[in-house]
Order: sequence, then C-alpha cells, then structure tokens
Amino acid sequence: MKYVALCSYFLWPYATGGERTVVDILAGLQRAGHDVLLRYAIPRGLPEHAFQTFCSVLQRFELPLDECSRQRVSYLAGEVPVEALAVMTSPPAWIGDWLEEVAPDVVIVQAKDVMLLPSLAAIWRGSGIVLLQETDALQRLATMLTPGALSRIRHSSLAMAASSLFLQGVAAAAGFESRVLYSALVLPPGGDAVCADAPITAFGTGHDKGVDAVLTLAARLRGSRFRVVIGWNDLVPKERPPNLEFSPFRLNSSCYHQSSSLVLVPSRCQEGFGRVAHEAMAAGRVPVVSDRGALPEVAGSEGVVLPVPDTADELARWESAIHGLADVQGLRSRMHGCRRRAEHLTEESRRQFADLFGAAYS
Repeated sequence: MKYVALCSYFLWPYATGGERTVVDILAGLQRAGHDVLLRYAIPRGLPEHAFQTFCSVLQRFELPLDECSRQRVSYLAGEVPVEALAVMTSPPAWIGDWLEEVAPDVVIVQAKDVMLLPSLAAIWRGSGIVLLQETDALQRLATMLTPGALSRIRHSSLAMAASSLFLQGVAAAAGFESRVLYSALVLPPGGDAVCADAPITAFGTGHDKGVDAVLTLAARLRGSRFRVVIGWNDLVPKERPPNLEFSPFRLNSSCYHQSSSLVLVPSRCQEGFGRVAHEAMAAGRVPVVSDRGALPEVAGSEGVVLPVPDTADELARWESAIHGLADVQGLRSRMHGCRRRAEHLTEESRRQFADLFGAAYS
C-alpha cells in the first residue's frame, strides 16, 4: 500500500502535536512495510526571508537536508521521506497532478489544511482520511468553506478521524461523523525517580497556554523551582521570578518530562488531545491540567484536573494542588498510576490505528 500525507501551507514538522502525529502515523505505516510520503507545500508568494527561515528551522530541528533551493526542499522527518516545495499554481492543479504522478492508495490530510479539502474531495476517489486534531480547524471548515464545498466533503470518500472523544463530539455538532484516533501512538520511555529539587515544568510561553498563571504560581511558591520550555516561536518574558528558568525547545522533550517533579498544563485552549499530559504520564509524572477540551479525558483520574487559573480563587486551587503533591514519597503511587494511564492511552491508539488503517502499528 502507498500512503501520502498532504500539508497545504507553511508548517513546522514536529513543532506541534498535530504535525508530530502525522509523522508518527507515517512512520508506523512505513515500519509495517508500506510506502509513505509526506508533502509540505509552501504557499505561493512566500517572501524570500520566510523561505530562509523555513530552512533555518529544518537545521534547528537537526533534520538531514539533502537539497535546498527556492523551488524545492527534500529532507527526512522521523525516517519519513518529505517533500516541501513552493506552490506556483492553485491548490487543485498541484494536488491533481501530484496524486496522478504518485498514485497513492490512501491520502491523509489534516483538517487545518482547509484550502486542500474541497479540491481533494472533488478529484479523489480512493481512500482518504482527514485528521481532526484541533477545534480551530473545525471552526475554519464551518466558516471558510461554502455550503457546496462542505457538502462535497461530507459526501466524498474522505473519512474523518478525531484525536479524542471530546473532538469527536465537537465534530458531530458541526455535522461531521468521525472515528477516534488518539495521538498517543509512540510511548516515550519511563522516567527515573523524582529528585527532591526537580523543577515544576510547563511548556510554551503563550497566553493561550497559560504562561501568565505559571509566572504567578512561581512568584507565590518561592520555595519551589519552576521551568518553562519555550516553543519554536516563543518569546521569553522580560520579567520573571528568580525561581523560574526558561529552557530551549528540543525535538525530543522526554528529557524535560523525566527531570520534572510535576508538569503543569494550565491551557486556555480547547485542546484536541493534550500530548504534553500524555508524555508527562508516560514519564511517570503527574500532570496538573486545566479542564479545557480533551485534557480531562487524557489525564483521567490519575492526573489533577482544575479550572483554568484565571481568577484569584482558581489560582489558589492550583497553588493548593501543587502543595499537596510536593511530598516525593506521596507521589510514588500516583506516578505509577500515571504511567499505567499513558500505557492505556497508547494501547487504545494502536487499536484505533489498526481499526482505521487495517494495519498493526509497528
């Protein structure tokens, strides 16, 4: 079988959970003996400085760069061959020409690539899977496409796969039927025992990820170390408490999970899955998460689920929860439960993968 995945605009491999999940899927299919190819299409009219930024990001991710020019970039991501090229024509033209050239059995595309979906639905008669991995993508589908385009998608051969039960419900409310495929295909290695001075870790410095709450908690809990891992495009705040450090983005973030005492996810977003929480539990760390989107579904009873810390009372609840988890000895039984929860999510995702693709995840 030949599988291809399409991404329609300027994206960063491995930068977000959605892109990492696509590469995980393709890598699993490749290890199972199938042919796979991922195509990124840089939008036409992309300025030269933006293209150079794209190339520098590839180098930052330490991805082998075989060829680089204004027209074409070829490299590998997670052992998956990738093509990225400047698009000089409208999406329907290059989609049709490329699919005819490659002749895949199955096409995989993310719902966020909304500009691709109508033309793909109109020309593709083989098997196709649209990955629903964030609520914003569903909103774009509902607001950016015409009723005729939406109808073509709903009546085409494209099947929908949602990254959580929560997102499956959101999709149903928008009129899309979907099957669930958890973004937990790869289980990171388990962590070591928690050190007494291990930091409390959060990821991302954006307002939507709740970094302002992390800054406030660090200022209140001066006896604890805090760490924020920045994303590829995050800016470090100029003012910060002395017990809070910022660490650089890494392609493999497992070292940050394993060297943490707790992992905070005070997100304001309606998260489609919550990969940070899953990776924290895989390392045996307790995630303290907000009650948004799929985060409660992923954390389960093993994690700690609290309201978004936007008020003084809610911040006090987060502070109290962190205090209650400060005893290293008391954490041990909960840590084992978190690891089992992560293993369960991974087992579920692999079962879902086999059900969706008809192939065992290798």
